[in-house]
Parts: sequence; structure tokens; C-alpha cells
Amino acid sequence: MDTLQIIDKVNAFYSNAFYYLLLLTIAIIGSVGVVVPAIFQWLQFKSFKREGDALRNNIIEELKKHFDQYLVSAKLDLQKEIKAELNVYASMTSGGIYHVQANYEFDKGNYDAAFESYIRAIKCNFEGKNEVSARRAMNSMIDECMQFIDHNIYTELPNIEKEINDLLRVIKLYNINGRYIDLIEKFIIEIEKIKKRTNDNISE
Repeated sequence: MDTLQIIDKVNAFYSNAFYYLLLLTIAIIGSVGVVVPAIFQWLQFKSFKREGDALRNNIIEELKKHFDQYLVSAKLDLQKEIKAELNVYASMTSGGIYHVQANYEFDKGNYDAAFESYIRAIKCNFEGKNEVSARRAMNSMIDECMQFIDHNIYTELPNIEKEINDLLRVIKLYNINGRYIDLIEKFIIEIEKIKKRTNDNISE
């Protein structure tokens, strides 16, 4: 083989090698142009997923905390409401019992005990929001029972002044638009009469 043939073969070999190298380079560059953005997008997705999961967990925790606080508050409000309703019902029931007791003591001629029971019946009925029964008991106390109370009986009743003041305070709370002003004034007048009344002029 002469020198020119050798040179041609070497030249052809390097030309082919360069061509294949160029194709490989282009293929690699092309692959990088596709693969690298895909990898970048995948990494971005993983990052967004982690951040989204963290944000979702934070929101769930905040909602759970606020919901738990709401449940505690609602439970306390419900307990207060139930307790208030029970207190009203208990007062109304006590008012009815005291009223029956007052009538019984009055019929037996125990006017001092009847007077005390009427006072408690009126107070409990007002606190139990049973104003009809409270007014009925007050009329019975003023028009009937108090006519048989004199100064001596009055002064022997324990804590009677405090009970009367408490009763007046409760009545005034319900004296909306002056609807009980007549009974209040009548009651106060009868108290003043009792303080001046002796056993000789009872029922006067």
C-alpha cells in the first residue's frame, strides 16, 4: 500500500470519527435540553409538595385549635344557660311551696309564720319569672295576713327587716313601667301600720 492510500484511510477514519463525535455531542446536548428541565420541574414539584403539605398541616392545626376553643366556649355557655334555667325553675317551684305553706299557716292562725312564708313566696315567684303567682301572693299577704300582725309579732320575727328589704329590691327589678308601684306603696303603708299597731287594735 503506497503512502497516499494510507493517508486517505487515516483521513477517512478521522473524518468518520469526528462525524460520530459530532452526532454524539448533539445527542447529549439535546438530551440535556430535555432531561435537565424535566429534572428541574420534578425538583420544583417535590419542593412545592413539601411546602403545600406543611401549609395544609398548619391550617389543619389552626382550625383544630380554634374548633377546640369554640367547643369549650360553647360548652361553658350551654352549662351557664342550663344552670340559669334550673335556677329559674327551682325558684318558681320554691315559690309555689312557700305560697301553699303561707296559706296553711294563715288558716291555722299562725300569722307570723304565714307572713314570713308569703314574703319568701313572692320573692321566689319573681325570681322564677312567675309574676302572676307573685302578685296573687302579695295581694293575699297585704289584704289578709298583714292585718293580723302587730308591733310585737313584727319585732319578734328574726331578720324581718332584711327580708322585707330584699323583697322590695326584687319587686323593683320587675317594676317595669311602674306596673307594681301600687303594690309597693301599699306594702310600705301596711308595714308602717304594723309598727304602730298593738294587740288591742289588730285588723284596724
